[in-house]
Amino acid sequence: MRRLLQLSKVYKIWYWYFYQNHTVIRIYGCELAPFMLPRYVAMRLYALEYFRKFGNTDMVHFHSKNKKAQLKVKNQLGPFIYNKREEAWQEADNLLRSLRLQSSFLWVPYDPNHFISLRRVRYRLASYDHLKFPHVEKYANQLEWKEGTLEEETTKEELAQREAKNLEKEANLECCTQVFSLPCTQVGAAASSSTAPQKAAPTSTEAASSDKGKELQHDQPPSVEQQEE
Repeated sequence: MRRLLQLSKVYKIWYWYFYQNHTVIRIYGCELAPFMLPRYVAMRLYALEYFRKFGNTDMVHFHSKNKKAQLKVKNQLGPFIYNKREEAWQEADNLLRSLRLQSSFLWVPYDPNHFISLRRVRYRLASYDHLKFPHVEKYANQLEWKEGTLEEETTKEELAQREAKNLEKEANLECCTQVFSLPCTQVGAAASSSTAPQKAAPTSTEAASSDKGKELQHDQPPSVEQQEE
């Protein structure tokens, strides 16, 4: 990120700001509100935000001048290739808006190192005076977020989304406990049914022996009394 945002000691164009729950990237001279990117920014989101803001800065300040005045942009970043300046940054903006990302506050004019202002004066354009926010600027380009630094106010939409996510997690946990309790009840029912007294069915050997006993009773010789009769 540092290598892409600050191409050299002279050509510094961006600052990044780490908040507690998101990341904000601001390019000098851009007049679009930055999106609140995740804390760990994926390359696709980073590339789209890069092209979106860079293209807007170039369009606002130097598009009316010749190509020499236009900013140098990295044509390829991640899976995207930046070919058409006038259309590419708008397409990147549309893609990010389709993701329904929330925006940070609009900071205009933003030019902390006076890079855009000096370049405008060089090509006979009006200066561009930076709007100072010292309580935010002192935390630019931090390697990580630290408690007590940047904490953006939580909107009602964010609170509603967090509450909905918490409810979903609680519902999922309840479902898990119900699923885990089912085998226990089934085992208990099986154990209780096995302990209940039941009449055992006669086995094949026992049935055969009983049949033989009956045959022996029929085959016994008649008694003496039966013979006298």
